[in-house]
Amino acid sequence: MASCNALNGLSGKNARKLAAAILVLLLLHSAIIPPPLTRSVDSIDEEVKKYLLNGETITEKRSLKIGNIELIVYYLSSGHYIIYSRNHSSVVLGNEWMTIPNADSLALQLISLIVYSKHEPLKEDFNNIHNYYNLVEHWNQWYKTGLQLYEREKWWTIFINVGAGIVLAALIPPAGVIGWALLIAACTLDLISDLNKLQEKFKLTPEKYPKLFWALAIMPGFDDEALKELENTLKRTTDEKYRDLIKEIRDGLDLLDKSSDLIGYIFMVAYTTAASNPGLIREVERLVGEWVLRSAGTYFLFRNSPDPIVFTEYSRLSSQLWSGQLQPMELNAFIKANALNTLRNIALGSLISIVKDYLVSLNDDLTTFLGLHTSHSLVARELYNSMYHKLHKLYNHEEVPALENVLLFLYLKHLLYMVLIEYCEGVLSLSDKTLGKMYSEVLRLWDVSDPTEIRNRFQNMLEEYENARDSVIAKIIGYTCLVYDEFTRYRMSMARRRGEIEPVEGGVKVFLVIDVSGSMADQFKGARKIDAAKQAAKSFVSLMSKHDQAGLVKFSTVAELESDLTSDKSALYKAIDGLEPGGRTAIGDGLWLALDRLEAVTGARAIILLTDGMHNAGKHTPEEAATRAKSLGIRVYTLGFGEKGDIDEERMKKVAEMTGGQYFYSPSPEDLRMLYISLSQMISGVSAERIVLDSIKAGEVKEYVATVNTGEPYLGVKLSYSGSKLSVELVSPNGYKLSFYESNVVYTEDVGYISVSVHNPEVGNWKVRIRGVETPQQGLEYQMVLLKPSVTTYVDRLDLKLRVGESKEVVLKLKATMDLPSLNVSVVGNVKDVITSVEPQQVFNVKKGQDIPVKIKFTAPRSPSLWLYSGGLAVTVAASRVYIPVTVTFDALFATAIVNTTRLRPGKAFEVVVRVFNIEGNVVKAASVTATIEGNMHVFKDRGDGYYTAVLTGLDAGVHKLDIYVMKEGYLPITYPLHVTVFLLGDINFDWKVDYKDIAILVSSYGSIIGQPEYNYDADVNEDGIIDYRDLAIVVTEYGKKM
Repeated sequence: MASCNALNGLSGKNARKLAAAILVLLLLHSAIIPPPLTRSVDSIDEEVKKYLLNGETITEKRSLKIGNIELIVYYLSSGHYIIYSRNHSSVVLGNEWMTIPNADSLALQLISLIVYSKHEPLKEDFNNIHNYYNLVEHWNQWYKTGLQLYEREKWWTIFINVGAGIVLAALIPPAGVIGWALLIAACTLDLISDLNKLQEKFKLTPEKYPKLFWALAIMPGFDDEALKELENTLKRTTDEKYRDLIKEIRDGLDLLDKSSDLIGYIFMVAYTTAASNPGLIREVERLVGEWVLRSAGTYFLFRNSPDPIVFTEYSRLSSQLWSGQLQPMELNAFIKANALNTLRNIALGSLISIVKDYLVSLNDDLTTFLGLHTSHSLVARELYNSMYHKLHKLYNHEEVPALENVLLFLYLKHLLYMVLIEYCEGVLSLSDKTLGKMYSEVLRLWDVSDPTEIRNRFQNMLEEYENARDSVIAKIIGYTCLVYDEFTRYRMSMARRRGEIEPVEGGVKVFLVIDVSGSMADQFKGARKIDAAKQAAKSFVSLMSKHDQAGLVKFSTVAELESDLTSDKSALYKAIDGLEPGGRTAIGDGLWLALDRLEAVTGARAIILLTDGMHNAGKHTPEEAATRAKSLGIRVYTLGFGEKGDIDEERMKKVAEMTGGQYFYSPSPEDLRMLYISLSQMISGVSAERIVLDSIKAGEVKEYVATVNTGEPYLGVKLSYSGSKLSVELVSPNGYKLSFYESNVVYTEDVGYISVSVHNPEVGNWKVRIRGVETPQQGLEYQMVLLKPSVTTYVDRLDLKLRVGESKEVVLKLKATMDLPSLNVSVVGNVKDVITSVEPQQVFNVKKGQDIPVKIKFTAPRSPSLWLYSGGLAVTVAASRVYIPVTVTFDALFATAIVNTTRLRPGKAFEVVVRVFNIEGNVVKAASVTATIEGNMHVFKDRGDGYYTAVLTGLDAGVHKLDIYVMKEGYLPITYPLHVTVFLLGDINFDWKVDYKDIAILVSSYGSIIGQPEYNYDADVNEDGIIDYRDLAIVVTEYGKKM
């Protein structure tokens, strides 16, 4: 079962973290099949249409099929595009996208596919994919030569006690979410076993080989058995300095396995390394722009920090580190204080110090050199192997070229060059005398023997590798910036569209019905009542969104329409300013006229009636008007303002109660203003948690606290002011300065108006900061409202797990935080495919504090198309909507597979090993595993502990797709594609043709037998253990064949 060790990366506790990145993993491990461009723009999804801006049209339509995920990209006449996910039935970063787990991360990966199609960063690597394959064997031969020389010389006297040694390899993040699903590096127990052998044979320390240990320290992809072996090695370490260093780095990197910040980690390593070469940073800035580089660095490394200059400071400190002005631990301290939580403990300064503080200085003897040669050859082999497999999966569409996958490949390449650079440095540190005594076997590998020629050769190679390393670092940073720039443009575009999109039922339509009878000219609490009414009405208007409409009716002896429904705030202000008192009080006629205008419109409608007296004129009584309002479904809110004895409060209460509204008495002009502001939000379906009336000067900042409790799916801020310029800033409980481009944020700004809505906000105390940008010298008055949802829940989200064919009923309790005319519940996202009923879907006349139990029935189809469904319940009140995220996962099967040979020839038998897991990462026993290749089906044998094997044969030369089908009762089955490469018989160098090069390789090892240094396994074409005339005859017979 040795071949099964490579699959152990999914076993153990670390693999159970799989669900943490559930959707992103689905994306990264789906095959991408780009279909031809569809220029027809017929059949546009309705969801897309509502995000089009005025005058914008769709010019092109592209489809992307990513495994089971189907995306439609709509290109617009404005130069922007909109991405629609058919699976989620929503626009990427649209209003309903926020219900999807890891919404921003998933959107970033989807957008990175578009960037990849434009720039093709791995095109050159794809063109040379077989070179990677050949280089695996090339470095394996170098490694085996080192071991054979050791065995020949029998250097038992140089056994070294375990010091710092190879234990730095224990720093590798354990196999889990990243180790299995994202990294897919082919580093297994075999590598660790080989490394431990070398540890016993050669003196390997960070002082001698800092770059090797850098690569080992941060090389990904070790499995659990390998890590266990390394931990045992670590326990035997007597060097406390390095043991503590290793533990610090290991603990920090382990956090990455529990997060989705791999991009940030790779970016940080690359940028800190690049800082040693200021010219390299300048070149990246020239290519992508200084602002984009700084913004990308801030987003991936420091987006929790509210200070935008943190990345600039990090850049400065990184440069000082390499110039000797700064100690590595000082950079560590800065990272710990400012970086994302998952990046704060990676001990980057410790890693840098390994490379920075030591230079390669070999003892000038062959013993020490052989340790360098063998260890570096081994690690180079593993890195080339990892890169080949990663490239192969991307090339064959087994993985998508999303940002994380592309960066991982480049990251491995960076580690490789670090190791190769150090190998060259080690050779160049040897004296001519030692080079002159170099083993003949090594000289044959080098293909050079003269010390001067050796020195020239390796000096050229060193420069070549250093340039290649710098190129890879630049590509990591530059490509990440390109993706970030595209992501930011799309986020900004969609943020604007979310702000512009018309709310549910088109916003609210409200008539302000204001008493202008003669008594409104009287003074009350320091102001004329009519002036207080005007100010309060204008405060209401100032907080209207662009989708809301208001009208104005005045009444005295008769009722008159001053303004019909409009969103024009200036027109409404002018109409309000024109109000003057005089005459009697026709309350009923005022209401009747407003109802005449509202009857012609639909949506959320309401009337706010203000009076200081009693009804004593007009054709209609207030009760008649209230009866009509009730029949139309229009609520009337009545306000009494002035001396209580002058107001017919009982009648006003009755009118409000008949229509489902409320009556309020205002004891002062300031309170009246507060009431109008509060009602402006209540009518929209949200609750005004706090109202602030204050003033601010330029440069001044006012800070307020807004507390979000569990089950509150919404936090909002509205700010209004006249003229000048103010800004709003929100800081989350963990100190993160909110970007208004986030997927769960709807931001709207207009003249004198700002609105920010945060859906599903983090629980805790938020900071709301109002900043004076441009104001008059004496300051500027503003009105701010902190908003809470009108409906809360007892949970933040609903996560459910189903078995195939199973049904479950879940009761979700909603709680009203204020009186509601009605409440509607609907389902959004692809989770509606497994929700068969929601009851009730509509509730009327909900009272404050009332619990509303919502029964949701989930039914899993017999053959679901996905293993994860996401979306949510949309709860609509008036013109507002909140979302309660809902995720349904199935007991799905996952598999990984390997072939037991990398040198497969036509007709040769080979074994395929499959290991099966469930969604938690636990092995699945007694599954049914079959595979189809070339039209033939093969049944796998159950070997126990989740392993399944089958022996296949009879394949011709070429690349063959093996479709592995895994199923078990109660689980969602899976099809795992595996590509099997069969090389031409006689193609010794694996370049897909049999020619003189293959004959030359065979001749160079002719006559050798297995175990001898000259023996070349690939030249032993008939695999009889000796390279002789039989092998030559096969090559000659096959000569000239090619693929």
